[in-house]
Amino acid sequence: GHDTTTMGLFFATLLLAEHKEFQ
Repeated sequence: GHDTTTMGLFFATLLLAEHKEFQ
């Protein structure tokens, strides 16, 4: 459903943000 897509996008953004901080 739409909820899953939103959750996935949220998680992806979080992971990307964390990765950016690490660099």
